[in-house]
Amino acid sequence: MFFGEFAEKDQKEIELKDVDRKCVLDRMENFLIERDEWMITDKLRIEDTYNLIGLKNRCISTLCSVVLRISRSLPSTTVSLMR
Repeated sequence: MFFGEFAEKDQKEIELKDVDRKCVLDRMENFLIERDEWMITDKLRIEDTYNLIGLKNRCISTLCSVVLRISRSLPSTTVSLMR
């Protein structure tokens, strides 16, 4: 199919029939949750486009953990000035 002549070869988008959209979105969400090499900003952009709540929650949790670690490593005077 991919190497022969086919009618859709010049189309920008191809409609896939009989594909469960929810199944595809679930697999995409799980893939992105499991991968650390993707930037959180990219993950949130994808989450926003496809409304992937689990991915959004994971990104928020990760960001909160990073902020907490950073705040714990700063001297208390610096943290006070940041507030």
